[in-house]
Amino acid sequence: MKKIMDVYSRQTADFHPQESRAATMGNRRGKQYEVGNIEDAQGSNQIELFTRTVDGKEYADIWQLFRQAGLPVVPQLWIDEEDKIYMPNLTADGSAFYGKGYADAYAVMPQELDQAFLQLIDRDFARITQQADRLSQQATANGLLLPLDDGFDLHVSADGRRFDLVILDLEYGGTLEDLLERKQRFAQGRAQAALLNFQGKGIDQLDHGERRQLIALINETTKKAALEGMKQAARRVKELYGK
Repeated sequence: MKKIMDVYSRQTADFHPQESRAATMGNRRGKQYEVGNIEDAQGSNQIELFTRTVDGKEYADIWQLFRQAGLPVVPQLWIDEEDKIYMPNLTADGSAFYGKGYADAYAVMPQELDQAFLQLIDRDFARITQQADRLSQQATANGLLLPLDDGFDLHVSADGRRFDLVILDLEYGGTLEDLLERKQRFAQGRAQAALLNFQGKGIDQLDHGERRQLIALINETTKKAALEGMKQAARRVKELYGK
């Protein structure tokens, strides 16, 4: 039994793991699912949780910022006494994720939604791009950088007919100041590239409007990289089927 706390409500619950297995949520390596029962004041419910071994408090703080900004993150998040993060397995309903994580995975296996994903990329990429534009603009309006390594993933519904974008790798996102303070190479590299638009000024020399422009430029780069990751994932799927 593990004691876990809901990051949003701050209420604690008992999690009784019954089964663990390797994760395929976005084909993220080194992660796993834990299936079990959560017991809290409302009773007992079976749930499948996706676990992440990251800096739990840091991840939870970033999740709160993105959630408050109305950005598409997992709906619930828990943290245990060892600083380990737990989130609902969004693919437990038969849906699937595709994006940079899939394209970069060491090995991928055929999935039921592969053909539906390819159809979405061929037929609806303009709509996917429009949703990505809105997501990027919303992050910028709230002074947040999308996760620089993988800005968002395409979440394909179980019936293959619908999609949405979900932000998963929050440890690479947050405020510009926090990311630079953590000395993340993605933040440093993209900030330096974007600063070329400001006549040689350093970040500490930018006024409020210029800082917002800097965040917008970095988010635009991250958005384009995430969309390209989806195209790369599509090419990877086609290779699986000899297309």
